[in-house]
Amino acid sequence: MRIGAPWDTDHSDRTRLAAAAGELDTDRVAVLTVTIGRRRGVVALWERVCVPLLRELRGSDGVGVAVEHALSEGIRAGLDRLARTVGRPGAPAGVLLAGADEEAHCLALHALRVALRERGQGSLFLGAAVPWPALRGAARRIRPHTVVVWAQTTRTGRRPPLDALAADCRWARVYGAGPGWSTVVPPVGSAVDGAIPPVGSAVDGAIPPVGSAVDGVLPPASAWLSSLPVALLACRVPGDVNHIRNETVPYR
Repeated sequence: MRIGAPWDTDHSDRTRLAAAAGELDTDRVAVLTVTIGRRRGVVALWERVCVPLLRELRGSDGVGVAVEHALSEGIRAGLDRLARTVGRPGAPAGVLLAGADEEAHCLALHALRVALRERGQGSLFLGAAVPWPALRGAARRIRPHTVVVWAQTTRTGRRPPLDALAADCRWARVYGAGPGWSTVVPPVGSAVDGAIPPVGSAVDGAIPPVGSAVDGVLPPASAWLSSLPVALLACRVPGDVNHIRNETVPYR
């Protein structure tokens, strides 16, 4: 394999991050996260470096868990630093991001927030474990065009409150994101009463927006977002014709 090929770069970046996490050096992990993000962009940083490494370093003992926490915290800190330096975001009210009620893990939403900013799109991130009434209240107050709710496990990825949120916010596109929704919400590209076109399908060269309306009605809790590129596509401003390629790496 030639030097400088994408696999080489991925492997090198993951190796350096893993070494810093292995030393429990969260500051070094954060610095590397910023460096890689600036060099490669947030999507490549997350999909090709962070997600594979987070899977690989899942702790099975005391030391392993400490390493996993150091890695996660360092990546979070690095993403927060990147958020202050990349792009020129628009109004934050357009996209609302939140961890589902009782969901403590939402590192991927940090990545989505920064990736949106990198593309000049603002968002409001409420953090982890947002109670459903609070999320509904926030949505009513800022009236975003897109709401993304993260669930890491099926315990927090519960369909009824997501459907209730979508029904209460008929002006918005509401999505579940993360593996917690995979068994209760159809993946992007599945038809819900024929409403959602396949991701990546082209009409005159344009990718139809995810969750597009049928007779002006948006399907409630229409799909779950399986990757960062798919999430970016779902969060785009209505009417935007920019293309986002659908990657295959699961959105952690």
